[in-house]
Amino acid sequence: MRAVSVVVVALAICVGARAETGLDGLRGEYPILAYDGDSMASGYVQIVSDGNVMGVFVTGLALASQPAHSMNVLTPSAGTEIAEDTDKVTQRYRDGRGSSQIEYVRRPGFLEIRTEVCVDGDGCERSELVVGQTASPGMEIDYESFFLANSGVYTIRSAGGAPPKPENDAAMVDGNFGYLMLPYCEPGGACNPGYIFVDKASTHFFRREVSGGSQFDMVLHDNGKTKYYSWTERDNGEVLFRDFQYRLNEVRVCMEHVLVRGENRAVRDSNP
Repeated sequence: MRAVSVVVVALAICVGARAETGLDGLRGEYPILAYDGDSMASGYVQIVSDGNVMGVFVTGLALASQPAHSMNVLTPSAGTEIAEDTDKVTQRYRDGRGSSQIEYVRRPGFLEIRTEVCVDGDGCERSELVVGQTASPGMEIDYESFFLANSGVYTIRSAGGAPPKPENDAAMVDGNFGYLMLPYCEPGGACNPGYIFVDKASTHFFRREVSGGSQFDMVLHDNGKTKYYSWTERDNGEVLFRDFQYRLNEVRVCMEHVLVRGENRAVRDSNP
């Protein structure tokens, strides 16, 4: 099925300009909150709409334990039909080999994206994505509820897929001052102290039940930018913290910390 989208991209190169459509208002890059029902798939979706091509790119993030499956569904701007109603934009395209359809469904603070790519005589492939704009599909909880449940000292079992150095194996969630301290040591030895300051006025928390545990989605609004983090409590007692904005050597990755709640010598010794 993916061959269809590749051929469509090639056909789109020489297409001219077209009128503005309802898809233009959705252009941008969004973190994946769920991919075919899997909330642990880490990646982002780019919605494109220009004079040549329109559709979606799905990109998995390196260092994630479960990177999203990368794919694209793209059609030439010329010949693509766009229909719009109050809550949904639908993109349809057909040529002599098959057809594709993408539905972009607007929800409060997030989008549901449903793709279908069909090859005549060879069936269809479908996918469903939930991507974040300013919120999450979970139930919103207040700032205090998150910190009351999660403040404390944690031992870091892994950061970026590798065990941390002994002097950097402690994390802290501080409810009094509103920050998360998550050290990460890059290959080669440089260590990032990893303070994430969580301002009450500009942060929203959403809780949802996911496979194998519970997840808090943290949405921070910082200088006109929206940043997403997730805090997943696994049934085995571990916590998986994901930072979807992290850049390693200028490359965007999903920085993951696997945490276990408990006293840690490095943090204890650093306190007077």
